[in-house]
Amino acid sequence: MHEMSIAQALLKTVLHEAANRQLGRITRIVVRIGPFSGIMTEALHFGFEAIRRDTPLAATTLAIEEAAAQARCQNCDHAFDLYEPVFSCPRCGSDRLTINGGDDLHIAYLEVENSHE
Repeated sequence: MHEMSIAQALLKTVLHEAANRQLGRITRIVVRIGPFSGIMTEALHFGFEAIRRDTPLAATTLAIEEAAAQARCQNCDHAFDLYEPVFSCPRCGSDRLTINGGDDLHIAYLEVENSHE
């Protein structure tokens, strides 16, 4: 399950950034995952839950947002978002598409508790 190693890298990256930027308590990590990344979101959630214990992120939640791939029809030049592996143009039905992205995984943002309260 490569999602466990992704969860470990995510935890390490967030802890590193929190220390470097002197952030307060991180309450939520939001990641964006493309539909062609091959990542099972349930397994990533499970992995994160398992490794966050006994870390400064023990109470932090992980939220996953779906990122779209971009497609452009070579037949009618229509541009559109792809959220799932449907490979035909919604305008003309052509399967001659140029696809960009969709295999990405990145940290979109962190929610940090305000330490001045």
